[in-house]
Amino acid sequence: MFVKAPGSDAEVPERLRHFKAVLGAVDGVHVAAHPSAVDATRFRNRKAGLTFNVLAACGFDLSFHYILTGWEGSAADSHVFHAARTSTWLIPKGRTYLADAGFPLCVELLTPYRNTRYHLNEWGDGSETVTNKEELYNRRHSGLRSVIERAFGIMKARFKVLRTGSQFDLKVQAAVFPALAVVHNMLISDDPDDPYLLDDFALAEMEMDGTTDSTLRAAAGRISDAERKSGQDQRDKIARKMWRSFK
Repeated sequence: MFVKAPGSDAEVPERLRHFKAVLGAVDGVHVAAHPSAVDATRFRNRKAGLTFNVLAACGFDLSFHYILTGWEGSAADSHVFHAARTSTWLIPKGRTYLADAGFPLCVELLTPYRNTRYHLNEWGDGSETVTNKEELYNRRHSGLRSVIERAFGIMKARFKVLRTGSQFDLKVQAAVFPALAVVHNMLISDDPDDPYLLDDFALAEMEMDGTTDSTLRAAAGRISDAERKSGQDQRDKIARKMWRSFK
């Protein structure tokens, strides 16, 4: 069992009927790093910790599809994504992943509507109703995208080294997450009763992406106008269909 993306003909669960092209979710996760004093500044994240920022995508079965490791904790998720899409990450044509507002909207990523309620804690006790198609889209997007937070939470709960780090060479440290992701994929495939799958290990730290407007603008500048327009059209089409079914 390897870390690999499914093909363009992968089956779509019924609960994803409005997100038929979606394979899963993508995000960055910070895992502990122990760089030298010379490199420490680059690895210091926005919370002042020393970490790697690992980009990962997973499916709705919690298995990892793609991982790009080695980036320093100071790197923005959007920058790491740009490196991935221009190098090793080949998303099947016509398929896409869900991402938070820290990523650019494009043909490969469906992001939330900005300036509209999104995170689950913005909906109070859950009894508040949506008032327009953008809120409905964001609420369902948030619920589905949380699968990547849960996958990260399971990884950190299961493998202590991701929280504490190791004293190996930086290249070896960077290789730890991908190696353990292979083990994770094997475990969830072979044991559906794995206790780690029965608990909610979603990472609270993933709720806020911490991306600034200037960082997002820089990332968006790497996306062509045609790609951005395609992403907007795809998102609007999903939101309209969802709203018609909801009303």
